[in-house]
Amino acid sequence: DPNDDQAVAGVKQARQQLHRSRQRSRREADPGDIAMRLHPPDDPYAGQVEAMYAAINRLSRIDKAIVLLYLEDCSYEEMASVMGMSKVNIGVRLNRIRKRLREDCEREEKKS
Repeated sequence: DPNDDQAVAGVKQARQQLHRSRQRSRREADPGDIAMRLHPPDDPYAGQVEAMYAAINRLSRIDKAIVLLYLEDCSYEEMASVMGMSKVNIGVRLNRIRKRLREDCEREEKKS
């Protein structure tokens, strides 16, 4: 679908811009310190984080793009602009996505 491709391209562009701006601010930080904060060796939630990423990967391309923008701390207004949707639509979709992710993770926990 051309709209999907356009939305994905917009998300990629927005993520690149966010990445570049954050990269500039991280240049002064100690790389070892950043790695420890992102992946601490004794993280008791590592399994849950892994399950969450697996659940995100099972989402549709559009929903995955919305989640990635959300994880990049974009506002609803920014997400709506990038995705070509209204802020209300973004909010509704995020609520549905969160519910689905919660259910998927709970289902995976029951399996283990």
